[in-house]
Amino acid sequence: MEQKLLAVKDLEDALQQKDYQAYRTAFLAIVHAVVPPSPDKEDKEYARLRKGLLGLEDAQLDILFSEDEFMRDIRYLYPYVKKLVEMCQDYRSVYARTKEEHKVIDFDDMEHFALEILQAKGGQVADLYRDKFVEIMVDEFQDSNDVQNQLVMLICRKNNVFRVGDIKQSIYGFRYAKPALMKGLIDHRGVYDEVIYLSNNYRSKKMIVDFNNDLFKQLMNIDGFSCSYAKEDDVETGVPAQLEGNVPICFHAVFHNEIKEAEGLIVSKNELKASYIANQILEIKEREQRKWKDFVVLVRGNARKDDMKKIFDELNIPYFIDIKYGFYQSNAVQVILSAMKCILHPHDDISFTATLLSPLFQKSTMDLAEAKLQKEKGQSYYSWYCEHPFPGFEQLQDFVHQGNKLRISELINQLYELKDYYRLHTTIQEKTNLDLLFEKAVQFEDQYAAGLSSFLSQIEQIKDAQTAEAIPIGSEADVVRVMSIHQSKGLQFPVVFLWSTDKQTPIEFKDFCISDSELGLAMKAMDLPKRYVRTTVARIAMEHKKDKEELEEEMRILYVATTRAQTQMHIVDCILDLDTYRHPLSMSGVYNRNGYTSWILQTFLCNPSPLFTIKEVHRFWQSEVQSVEKAAYHPFKVYEKPSGTIELVTASAQETRELPAFTFDEATQGSIYGTMMHKMIERLATPPWNRDDIITTAADLSMELKEWDIQTLLQLGKDSDYLQACTGNVHHEMPFMVKDEAQILHGYMDFVSFQEESITIIDFKTDSLNDDQEFRKRYKGQLAMYKKAMQILYPDHSIQTYIYSLHLHKMIFIK
Repeated sequence: MEQKLLAVKDLEDALQQKDYQAYRTAFLAIVHAVVPPSPDKEDKEYARLRKGLLGLEDAQLDILFSEDEFMRDIRYLYPYVKKLVEMCQDYRSVYARTKEEHKVIDFDDMEHFALEILQAKGGQVADLYRDKFVEIMVDEFQDSNDVQNQLVMLICRKNNVFRVGDIKQSIYGFRYAKPALMKGLIDHRGVYDEVIYLSNNYRSKKMIVDFNNDLFKQLMNIDGFSCSYAKEDDVETGVPAQLEGNVPICFHAVFHNEIKEAEGLIVSKNELKASYIANQILEIKEREQRKWKDFVVLVRGNARKDDMKKIFDELNIPYFIDIKYGFYQSNAVQVILSAMKCILHPHDDISFTATLLSPLFQKSTMDLAEAKLQKEKGQSYYSWYCEHPFPGFEQLQDFVHQGNKLRISELINQLYELKDYYRLHTTIQEKTNLDLLFEKAVQFEDQYAAGLSSFLSQIEQIKDAQTAEAIPIGSEADVVRVMSIHQSKGLQFPVVFLWSTDKQTPIEFKDFCISDSELGLAMKAMDLPKRYVRTTVARIAMEHKKDKEELEEEMRILYVATTRAQTQMHIVDCILDLDTYRHPLSMSGVYNRNGYTSWILQTFLCNPSPLFTIKEVHRFWQSEVQSVEKAAYHPFKVYEKPSGTIELVTASAQETRELPAFTFDEATQGSIYGTMMHKMIERLATPPWNRDDIITTAADLSMELKEWDIQTLLQLGKDSDYLQACTGNVHHEMPFMVKDEAQILHGYMDFVSFQEESITIIDFKTDSLNDDQEFRKRYKGQLAMYKKAMQILYPDHSIQTYIYSLHLHKMIFIK
């Protein structure tokens, strides 16, 4: 040990002189000195320190490559980094061009374009605003980024900006917030600057205020970190009521392994923690006669919201959890969407079986299994049930026959009333989701004169987007709230439960390449062909910088969490042993990323305080399922004024074909191939064209063509009827919508050519049919509808309709 201590001086000298080789040599000398185990096997503190020391040495040895190796990796990675930068620049250019083509901007553009405007022409616009604004007030200044701060600096005078903020609550690093901006103004005040400290807390009981003062004086003042908790940060209570009814902050230590072994439970730590929090909410509510809305559960990430949602559902605890996804995946919405798909395509077995198994028709899996055994191979369930109907099946048939004649909102209303589904089979959350679905249908009807098929197509395109469930409550609703710590900022609650953790994983460090606004890009090096991966000097520097910044932000996030409580603060985590935390906080300990649990317990186990108490939980608990109030019946309001029905008819619905056994891959591949050929025809120049034209166009569209595809397009470019049609004013994928008595005809036409007194319509088909008559039989209704629509729009033109078979290389006239 003495050898190690003597060598530390050499390390410090090497660091002062910035001599890496000397540092490496000194460190290797330190490692060679052995630290023996303690002769006293009960000396746990010595064992802990020895283990920590050896761990630090091993971690340093893992990255202590020679200077030559570091330089070799820099040279090796340079072309890859250069190419990556070029790709990013190309992407940025294409993205900017795409936004310009579509006349849209994103959120970053709002800031950067504003900055460009203010800086243009010598700052003329900035001068106008500077003269106009008497005072500029900036709230939440601690979360400003460089661009936002520069916007203010360009339009302000020397002494007319009033900024309000709290560096300890800067928690938006992922939005590039820079608390250093505010700290710099405080530390380096100008002639016109004044700093005013607000030293009173009017929210929390005195014990909570003092707890936070004590915790963050230690945590935020650890050497090696930029954050601090200065004398000016100390706060006091502001009103006498905060001195009454105080209780200590309680840490609930759930000994999960002990409990699971004793009870024979097979549950995760997160499930056990969620169950315990729910149990404590029930206990406190009953003991103190509190309302549900007095409680909030604060979590670090959205995944834990799912854990709380599950246990609250099991115990019938009313709650509001703002999850940023799940609307289209929620059970009730899925039931209605499946029913609508079934009505539109009754022979689609997936949506049909989903509808039959739902509360709308309440069939069992055994019923469907029997139907499966009895129906013919390739026969749809719907056609089998048409031959063998069950009581109530006629309702589904009525929906199928009337589906296109009903307004979408009217259809949804009728589905809600079927078997009293909306009232009897849905929760408050599900009812609110169904209300939102109905609202979306009404909005769709207002914007588009389109039917059920278009509505479902729109949903199909957006269903995977993060669409939050509808909010079923008002601000005063009596429910427990579960929210992320970020969402809780600026709010307050009587009783707060903090879901604490004993680990903080730096997820970004797993990536092969990471970036930083100041240091640039850093990659790992890989030795091929063995694929051995090692760190690089740039990576070490960037990871350390990010590690430090993220840990400082985690300290601030914890500060936000522990300052939300008004009367009670409960912190909950699963642990193995309290002795693990009976040592002081240190810089190396914080860098171990042991989480909020470690920071809190180390602070108060080493510095016992009446402000803090620990409740050890060694036995499993029982929670009583809450009774649910019976929902009041609210009959649907019926529209009783005069109304009429307009049927929406699409061209594709006129297609005539026998229904073959459904094969997903074939259907999908056919659709993709058809789309590809349509795009090629639309993009190619006026015919005739040659092989090079086709290959160049395919490359522009990032498509791979086979020889057959090239020959097919060459044949089309030579077709005399097509060449003649292309001499007119040509429109590809031309949309149309026409009212024909009680019907609205709508759709898209592949190719329309306008001549002086005539119109030519061509529909391109990729079907593998054998002759002209098969095409005419299948598509004559579709082409007839196109012709009818154009006759209504252009009654003075003669109209010719054709199908061009890409399979037969042939133009087919349709009478």
